[in-house]
Formats: sequence, C-alpha cells, structure tokens
Amino acid sequence: ETVIIKRDGVEIGTATVTGTNWELTDTLASDGKYTYTAIVRNDVGSESQPSNNYEISLDTVAPTQTVQIVNYYDDIGVSQGDFGTNTTTDDRNPLLKGTINTDLGVGENVAIYQTIAGVTTMIGLATVAADKTWSFNVDSGLADDKSYTFAARVMDQAGNTGPKSNDFNININLTVNVN
Repeated sequence: ETVIIKRDGVEIGTATVTGTNWELTDTLASDGKYTYTAIVRNDVGSESQPSNNYEISLDTVAPTQTVQIVNYYDDIGVSQGDFGTNTTTDDRNPLLKGTINTDLGVGENVAIYQTIAGVTTMIGLATVAADKTWSFNVDSGLADDKSYTFAARVMDQAGNTGPKSNDFNININLTVNVN
C-alpha cells in the first residue's frame, strides 16, 4: 500500500511512511491557500476515502507600512509626561507611543521589540487607533540602572515583518535625590 498526497485535488506525490506516520515535502511556487488530502492506494489501484482536508496558507510577502516610536509617557515620580528618546525615567513600566503611516491589513499588528545587552526580544503587540497612532505599555518591570532600546515593526499573521522603526532609547534610574 502507498500513501498518495493530493494538493487541491491533484496528486503531487507519494509519502514516505514510517510506522503510522507519513511525510511529504511540497515545494509551493506562489503565495496562496492550499488544501491537502491523503489517500491509501493498494497494489491493484483501489483507493481509500480521502483524509480530512488539511489547509495551509503560504505568505512570503512582508508588510510595507512604516512605524515610528514618537515618545513615551511617564506617570511615576516628580517628572511626569511625554518624553523623547535618550532620556532617563523612574517609570519601570512606561507607555510607548508612536505612529504608523498607513492602515494595517487584516491580521497585521504593530510588534514591539526590546533590546538589552545586545539581545532583542519581541515583547508584545501595540494597540492601534483609527488615527494611525499606537501605544504599548511596557509591563516587563524595567530594571534600575539599565538602558533599554525599543523598536517596532508591522508583523502579519505569517510572521513576516516590515521595516524596522527608529531605535528608541530609555534609561531607568530609580534613585531619589534629597536636598
């Protein structure tokens, strides 16, 4: 018996079977939605009923929107308000704010990245308003006497990312000076 794979109803190959598992590598030529089914064919050509549909979407096109981090809002301590890049704050959970040049497409988000000591990590998705502004509350509890760099990008459902925003630097200093 042989496991035959079909894409969109057309036979594309014979799967490699190991025990009760099978595998087939398919090379897709273009982005789109594809539906796969498997059948078992015996030596005389009889075929089983097809398996349940297995659907995938291939998306290799990155978003084109550009994102900018404009400022952050500090609501802790004596100095509160909006502040620009390369400033120092005592707010360990600042609210990043920015803009996007055009509307997001279906399934697209503004992803926020944090870099510390050379390691960049996506830390969450911003809330985007109809006026193409966005905000993101950094809730990771930034550490005292550390510098952080933030960036933003549009990310689609497939994980493709658009152009990186400006780097935005924040220094954390929790020291209270008493005169």
